[in-house]
Amino acid sequence: MAQSVEQSTQARDASDLHFGPFRLEKTKRLWRGERIVDMRPQSLAVLRYLAERSGQLVTREELLRQLWPGIYVTKTVLRVCVHEIRQALNEDSDVQQFVETVGRQGYRFIAPIITSPPVRSLQISTPSVEAEGRVQQLRTNSLRQTTPFVGRESELALLHATFEQAQRGERQIVFLFGEAGIGKTTLVDHFLNELQANEQVRIGRGQCVEQHGGGEADLPLLEALGQLCRDPGGEQVMTILHHYAPSWLGQMFGVVETREQEALQRHVQGSSRERMLRELAGAVEAIATDAV
Repeated sequence: MAQSVEQSTQARDASDLHFGPFRLEKTKRLWRGERIVDMRPQSLAVLRYLAERSGQLVTREELLRQLWPGIYVTKTVLRVCVHEIRQALNEDSDVQQFVETVGRQGYRFIAPIITSPPVRSLQISTPSVEAEGRVQQLRTNSLRQTTPFVGRESELALLHATFEQAQRGERQIVFLFGEAGIGKTTLVDHFLNELQANEQVRIGRGQCVEQHGGGEADLPLLEALGQLCRDPGGEQVMTILHHYAPSWLGQMFGVVETREQEALQRHVQGSSRERMLRELAGAVEAIATDAV
């Protein structure tokens, strides 16, 4: 067993490490999609050391001994590095998705790790004829990218074709599904990056994360709407929500003033599930129309 763990660590040490939307190069650079995440070398070294030992408890003493050999540094330096890692990964210290603090002992990297670029095709139907023209262009562009993006050109072309249909006023919903670790998030990030580079679009993202205790099904939608309200042009989004979806706006803490939120909650108290769905549909259509 010890030999197996050692061989696994050596294999990861020689590879780029993929986790969530991130790629950590063996040259110690961290990427999110096509963007380099700015981090100090010391913090990157801590992240790499933990990620190479994913699932293992790494004590503070081991980190200091291995990463600062022969140099006296305090544990405060290590806490600062971990804080910078959490900021770079957009991780809340209360909801630890990547780096887990294990009492006063040390840290454990808890996100699933992939040591090579995902290349398996996603379970999406073949693109329509109007999307085929983009495939060769996307295949050529993928060869120029620094971030691995292999075997997904057809799926990416399908997403672009669907977006073009939405631009013509045809409502679209796309479900992207497949086994864990095959690159669904990478594909979505790449698609959104291309849209932002070439189109004037509004993008709201909400995450489904595992919750302990009673969950709330609407949290990803509220997160996406909240992001739209905080992004440039958010005033128009808030106006639309106030008009079309007050029951949703009333649940978005930190977006509207406390008094206004309390008034909204009183106004929509007892709203049925059906009303909330109708409100959301009207608001999304108005927001999309306003962005055209």
